[in-house]
Amino acid sequence: MEVSESYLAQVINLVRRAQESKSKTQDLANRAAFLLTITALSVGGITFAVWLGIIGDLAFAIERAVTVMVISCPHALG
Repeated sequence: MEVSESYLAQVINLVRRAQESKSKTQDLANRAAFLLTITALSVGGITFAVWLGIIGDLAFAIERAVTVMVISCPHALG
């Protein structure tokens, strides 16, 4: 029996093919996560600009922007 025909080689081949393929559900989840991240960053940027314009305190504006981003989408900070 050749090494390429062994049970272990077949299992390794199956795992490799499974890792390389993407399902439609995974693609949809990736797109949704991308849109959520963009939305959270955009809203955070708008929040920063508004608070900086209203109060003029940079630290306060950054704090509010980060708070909005963390609440709306925690992985957006990544």
